[in-house]
Amino acid sequence: MKRFQRDEGIGIITAVFVALIVFSLAFAWYRISISEISETSGDRARVRAVNAAEAGAREAMYLLASDDTIRALIDSSGEYTTGVTSGTCDLATVTSGGRTLGEYWVRVTRTDPVDLRYLIEAWGWAPRHDVAQMDVKKLSFEIELRPYGGGFTYAMFAGNFGFTASNKKTIYGDIYSGDDFVISNSTTVLPNDAGWPGVGDVNVYRNMEINAGSNNEFSGTVRVNGYLRDAKKFTDYKQDVVALDQDPATGNLLLLNNSFDNPTILGSLVAPRTPDGTIKAGDGKGKVHDIVIPATNVDVVPNIGLPTFSWTPGAYDTAVDHGTDVADFGNWWAADEAAMGTPGQVEAHRVTGDVTLDFRSAYFEGDVVIVVDGNVDTKGTPTALDPGTDPPTVIVAVVGSGHTLTLGTGFSMSEADNVHFLGFSEDTIAATNLSIVYGALYAEGDASGNQLEVHYRPLAERAVAGFTFDAALADKYMPQPRIWREVPPDNPVPLATYCTP
Repeated sequence: MKRFQRDEGIGIITAVFVALIVFSLAFAWYRISISEISETSGDRARVRAVNAAEAGAREAMYLLASDDTIRALIDSSGEYTTGVTSGTCDLATVTSGGRTLGEYWVRVTRTDPVDLRYLIEAWGWAPRHDVAQMDVKKLSFEIELRPYGGGFTYAMFAGNFGFTASNKKTIYGDIYSGDDFVISNSTTVLPNDAGWPGVGDVNVYRNMEINAGSNNEFSGTVRVNGYLRDAKKFTDYKQDVVALDQDPATGNLLLLNNSFDNPTILGSLVAPRTPDGTIKAGDGKGKVHDIVIPATNVDVVPNIGLPTFSWTPGAYDTAVDHGTDVADFGNWWAADEAAMGTPGQVEAHRVTGDVTLDFRSAYFEGDVVIVVDGNVDTKGTPTALDPGTDPPTVIVAVVGSGHTLTLGTGFSMSEADNVHFLGFSEDTIAATNLSIVYGALYAEGDASGNQLEVHYRPLAERAVAGFTFDAALADKYMPQPRIWREVPPDNPVPLATYCTP
């Protein structure tokens, strides 16, 4: 019998050890891969849960703004909820292609007894509340309902004189014209800066005309009660265009004036008939995504009048009536311009006669209202004394017919200055130089002869106490976001009784 050598069999043992190491590494790689896939799936579920909660919050926001029965229910019972029905879990679902992506439940309560302020709490589950591996998120969202047609909700508002846009305008927010809106130079209406309301809607009570030499972009929905004549080739409409082709004064159809020259409409064209001009269906430059003919059940643009102003000293913390003494007003301005107003209060002044307001060395601590029965010329930039505080509201209101509020030399605001400005005129507003406004401009008409840029900013309610809006228009509301945040997902009651997995 042949004996084995000492080193025989070593190869087999080595191979076994190598195989064990390889299998161990493979198993470790498998576990790591499974863990990463699980983490990816978890991240996807968390995102879907947030999205589901946000869908519920936005639905509640829409219902609050459009359904007065829900507001009445909240006032009577204290809250409005979706979900629990007769003791069962009845969550709203978010689906795509027949597949459930998430579920949500929402509770709405009112937070102010006077103003229409509400707290929306929205819970979102993904993929469903009744599976073992689900994720739940919660959003807390505070909003205030501002009357549609009441309150200063537009970046730029023209009343009975309408707009004649002969100069370049860039509007961040929404715009309204109570008469014809005629554009003969570049006019761009864009969504507002991040965090501020206004999506770039254009609302025209009568007709809208765009000549061939202008260059325009409209990011929101364009609504026109009358006709829309657009002679500019390839105008960009980012949302729907609604042209009712109707004279709101007589109700007569204007059959010859609804024309386009290859517009690009990313939404729908809604009209009573196919317009004159070149219209191509489909997506792309010079095409309309969808054509809705005839227009039916379409809400018309309401006839919103310019707010009226009355001198009501009791509405303000400090009110001074300078009457016809322009000199006294000038002395006050010169004495106080270094630190105007008191934080948290409204200081209001009234004067009769033409006035020049030089903002170049004026710094505001509180809200200031200046009412002038005469022409006003402005210079320089309204500036906050402390830009880190809540923005002071500065209002310049020109009352009386035939008077103009002029945005003059150097009137070009900076967002960093943190002042919200309202320019108001019962006649016209005119920008004579490049003017940038953070706030709003309201007048019967615009007579600007130079470039104008407006970024809409809400105004302090206490500062607009002297203005009166048409109460009949307060049947529609615009939800104004206040605070939106993700919070720890506590158990909604009584939902927890029925919807715990």
